[in-house]
Amino acid sequence: SLIDNTWQELSLTNKNKPLPGPVVSTFVPLTTTSVWNETDLTNYIKGKEGSLVSFEMDTSSTDTFEFYSKERSTVSQRVQLVIIY
Repeated sequence: SLIDNTWQELSLTNKNKPLPGPVVSTFVPLTTTSVWNETDLTNYIKGKEGSLVSFEMDTSSTDTFEFYSKERSTVSQRVQLVIIY
C-alpha cells in the first residue's frame, strides 16, 4: 500500500512518488513469461470499504520483474487488476 493517495497519474515522477506504506501481501515472481500471478488482498480491502487505496509493487530480487502500462501496444501484455466480488 501507499501512505498517500493524493498522487496524480499525469504528474507522477520518480522524484515525487508517494512513500510506501505497510506490506499488504507478498508473492514470488514466476520464472515463466506472460503468465498470471495472483495475490489475495481480501483482508486488506475489507477494512477499506468506500475508501481509495493505492498499491505499489516492489522487489528485492536482482531479476527483472516487468509490468506493462495501459499504453503498451500489445493489449494482452498490459497489467490487469481483476476484482472478484
